[in-house]
Amino acid sequence: DKGFVPPLIELMSSPFTKVRTQAAWALGNIAGENADLRDYLLKEGILLPLLEIWKRTDDRNEKRSALHVAIWVYANICRWKSRNWEQLSIAFPTVEEVLTYKDDDIVSEACWALSRIFHGRHKSIDLFLRQGVCQKMVYLLKCVSLYGE
Repeated sequence: DKGFVPPLIELMSSPFTKVRTQAAWALGNIAGENADLRDYLLKEGILLPLLEIWKRTDDRNEKRSALHVAIWVYANICRWKSRNWEQLSIAFPTVEEVLTYKDDDIVSEACWALSRIFHGRHKSIDLFLRQGVCQKMVYLLKCVSLYGE
């Protein structure tokens, strides 16, 4: 730790969407390296600001880009076997909501996150099963394009 993670997490609360998105992108690259780095990011509080980076802009393109990066980062956070799925579960409603978006790239990232969550047996899977996420995943797997277009 060279002290750069806390400032990057702080930058995810910047008033500028592009700054928030770039900070998240950098943290996502760190999260994708290994479970220890992912756990460190979680300990430092990455999740709550990550789930907010796209919500404070009215620009449609910036919002889409920020959401795409946020879901990609979350998929990287889910990449390594977790000891604490409860900590990661705060993003489950967002992932479920994103599955309904009409954007192949964003939905694809959400599917990657789900595939990593479903890889292995833990009690969080039951939460998704109760919410009907599996039915949506089956539908998506049958589509040539995510929305049959």
